[in-house]
Amino acid sequence: MKVLSDLDLDGNNLNNRANDPAGGAGAAPSFFQVRDDGSATQLTTGAAADLTGIWDTPEITSIDFGWDGASGVLTLNAAGTLVLDIVVHSWNNANNRHELHVILAGDTGSGFSELMEGSTYTSRNNTQDEGSVVIPGFKSVVAAGHEFKLQVFDVGVAASIGGSTIPGQTYISATLFK
Repeated sequence: MKVLSDLDLDGNNLNNRANDPAGGAGAAPSFFQVRDDGSATQLTTGAAADLTGIWDTPEITSIDFGWDGASGVLTLNAAGTLVLDIVVHSWNNANNRHELHVILAGDTGSGFSELMEGSTYTSRNNTQDEGSVVIPGFKSVVAAGHEFKLQVFDVGVAASIGGSTIPGQTYISATLFK
């Protein structure tokens, strides 16, 4: 099974880069991935807040990505087409419904703004107490310096993101096609 075939993500055919302005065979994609650290948690509230302080050291990265784990900001150091896969996993034992909202925000130089939002009921009682919002395959044409971050909020009761109850279940995975 091919993950990528003749799919044209960046205006140039990935198998035949004859249209590549550089005239070469094209650069291989760059990868980045970071998960929550399995110990720090962030409690959701009814107001959107940056998802910070839960991140581990990136497990996959390259010079095309910059990462600030304290602020949760991913910075692109190269231009291309970015594909993001995001999972935010929450847990609560409050025996009440928790609707998790995840906002993907981007900054191209004039401040962060919402690019998209995903939401779902991630828990409903103390036996069905965890779940995820998944944002798969979000694509964006980027320039060096573009930044991305996640914000979260809840409807209903608060829930924890990260921590030892659900370690490593929240992650950001990025692929940059140059």
